[in-house]
Amino acid sequence: MAVAQSSEAAPTVAVAAQQEMVRKVTEELLALPEPYRSTMFNCRIDGLAPEVVARRLGLATATVEARLREALRLVGASVASGDPDPTKRGERRARPR
Repeated sequence: MAVAQSSEAAPTVAVAAQQEMVRKVTEELLALPEPYRSTMFNCRIDGLAPEVVARRLGLATATVEARLREALRLVGASVASGDPDPTKRGERRARPR
């Protein structure tokens, strides 16, 4: 005899999957090498504009934006591949600016 899945199970599974994704992304953010990690935290977690971060660090805005793009690429590639080492992802790796 098959047991029917309750209507409450589907939302619970979805919430669990979402929590797992948040955990993975958080791990990947913390594993990013510098200067990508601090750039991500300044811009995406603290909500600072790249211009503000650049001014605080004495960098060009384009440098902060490039670091942010690379950080996003590394995290995205890692989450998609399941590779736990953010420094070994993708074909190319940008040098810190």
